[in-house]
Amino acid sequence: MTRNSVGQTLVLALPTAITLLALLSGTLSLYASLQSLEAVNPEPHRLTAALLIMAALILDGLDGNVARLLKAESTLGGELDTFVDLTAFGIAPALLIYGFASGFPESLRIGLGCLLIASGAYRLARFKTVDPYRGQRGYLGLPITVCAAMTALFQVLAIQAPAAWGQLKVDPASGPVASLFLGFVALLALLQVSHFHFPKPSKSPYFFLPGLILVFLLFTPWPALAAGCALAGLLFGLLYVGLSPLLPRPPPARE
Repeated sequence: MTRNSVGQTLVLALPTAITLLALLSGTLSLYASLQSLEAVNPEPHRLTAALLIMAALILDGLDGNVARLLKAESTLGGELDTFVDLTAFGIAPALLIYGFASGFPESLRIGLGCLLIASGAYRLARFKTVDPYRGQRGYLGLPITVCAAMTALFQVLAIQAPAAWGQLKVDPASGPVASLFLGFVALLALLQVSHFHFPKPSKSPYFFLPGLILVFLLFTPWPALAAGCALAGLLFGLLYVGLSPLLPRPPPARE
């Protein structure tokens, strides 16, 4: 095998490597959430779990862009992506909610988690079997990444927001804000299996690059800045969920 062929093989394997990193990030988020259930101070573990979900989100968007750039799209990568989605954006946020919504009945937290996972699994299966454009013209039903991102951002905001922010320093464990958010998560789970059409923001650099910067800033050592970015992400998520179904669906690409 020549150097050129070895180099080409490594380049073509890059998107798959990024996909596997996204899967590992989602898996590590699960471990962090489990650690929070036994910790005296669970907040650092929950913050880690939330940030790992966001890291998986960026890696999941990056692998597709890299694959298109390198002309390295493959069926294998698409199949791996499904496992990433269910792990990092279905199971991981469900377990995170179970941990931080500790003031609510356990049956409610388990039920909401099961709804989220079942909805996400059905959404992913339908995506592979029903949508012939595989998301290139947008999505049938809310992308599973949206609910996962909003769950993680809600946790980052709750932990990192300074007390001086007043009501923006939310209590995720109980209270009216937490109740409203859990109800919103249930709505998002239903939207995932709906027939509303949503655009694919990760395909556009005008959305993906600012989102990438926003997520990087969540890891900053300055809590107020991280909380501000989390709040901005939540507001963008609300706009995406509320306005996207009203936008016209783009025509199919010409062969």
